[in-house]
Amino acid sequence: MRQLTKAEQCRNLMYRKTMLSKLNYWEISTQLDDMIEMCGNIKYLEQDDPEIINAFDGNEDDAHEFIMAFSDLVYDLENLSEQLTDIFGYGNEENFNETAVALIGKYYETLGFDSYREDYFEFDSEYMEEVGVQKSRERIMRKTKKQMLDDIGFTMALILQFTDLEYRYNSLEATVGIFKDENIKMLKLVKNIDDKYNEMFDKKGKLDKYSKAKEIREFDKMIKDLPDKYWVE
Repeated sequence: MRQLTKAEQCRNLMYRKTMLSKLNYWEISTQLDDMIEMCGNIKYLEQDDPEIINAFDGNEDDAHEFIMAFSDLVYDLENLSEQLTDIFGYGNEENFNETAVALIGKYYETLGFDSYREDYFEFDSEYMEEVGVQKSRERIMRKTKKQMLDDIGFTMALILQFTDLEYRYNSLEATVGIFKDENIKMLKLVKNIDDKYNEMFDKKGKLDKYSKAKEIREFDKMIKDLPDKYWVE
């Protein structure tokens, strides 16, 4: 009978330390940091910024509500990041991962720790993944009832808060993306209008309505296509 190699033995013991592929401590922590950083990079979100007000068709109340939602999101992201670190950080990260696997690993992709490669990887089979979830359940059930309930409560609360904040962030990012796309289009349009305007005049700065008739028509069309909200009253 062929003896298993050291690598094969390590892979067969991957169920001894598990975590969810996405809802694990390190992934959540990294995503929180990324979202906080991205929010911090949105420099134009100021109370009276005309760009924001214009994006809401001049409705200052809607613009103010959006900015307040953004501010609340930043606060909540930072607060959750601190909670995650305080409760499960400082060498206690695996406790979060283990509890999450025991609770919902049956419904999410679960990874096992390959000590040979010193990293987490997908299980070699669905059966091994099921074993990994079962072993995680057995390990957390060795704790006292109080410890188990505390860990389950903290873990689920953090996961639920994270998924809620992730949804809010994605909605905000989509809105900001609309602003950026619209700004880029307007900047291009304004640049083209400026170039077309210069084309209508000769080197002496005179407008020839006959030789530049085409340019004039194109300029008039570009002006007509410019949204009303970009005109200064």
